[in-house]
Amino acid sequence: MNENLACKSVKCNLLSDIESISIEINLRKRKWLIIGVYKPPNINNTSFLEKLSNQLNESIKTYENVLLLGDFNITPDNEVMKTFLSTHDLQNLVKAPTCFKGKIPQCIDLILTNQNQYFMKTKTFITGISDFHALTTSIMKMKYTKGNPKVKVYRDYKNFDAKKFENDFQSKYRNISNFTYDIFEETFLETLNLHAPLKKKDFAVK
Repeated sequence: MNENLACKSVKCNLLSDIESISIEINLRKRKWLIIGVYKPPNINNTSFLEKLSNQLNESIKTYENVLLLGDFNITPDNEVMKTFLSTHDLQNLVKAPTCFKGKIPQCIDLILTNQNQYFMKTKTFITGISDFHALTTSIMKMKYTKGNPKVKVYRDYKNFDAKKFENDFQSKYRNISNFTYDIFEETFLETLNLHAPLKKKDFAVK
């Protein structure tokens, strides 16, 4: 893995009874807690957000950068959600409707963060994968040092002719009077380089 990025799962005990997954991502020197959640429609909004609040109150001791995303089944203008956002200094990045199940499209698939300045071009897309949900995306702003490419050295056998190589090597071999292993190796490689030259190719570091 690139030295600029590291990722690991995080256990959030306070979210053990709701559908969620938490991971820690280190982007250079910036550490993020990312919590993916799903709130079924039959779960009370207040109870759900209280559990998230308890987790955030614990997490903020370790993480300055927090990102919550998923199907909240709560619109940003809901009074309980507005209180939740204000309490934790969170902003919702998604502005367009994401759910088209009812007569009126609603924005219920949210991306919430306390560091909105690190994100841009948040959009929604109809992909056809879901019957009535749009895909939400956002781009995180980050600069990182690109690793040096790895260089692979290989022989090009595209035009290699084994018979021509053998004849050429034997011709050189017969003209050597004082033959040693070092001379054999040198002659062999010299001949091989003519028939199957060495080439280099750069591979980007991932």
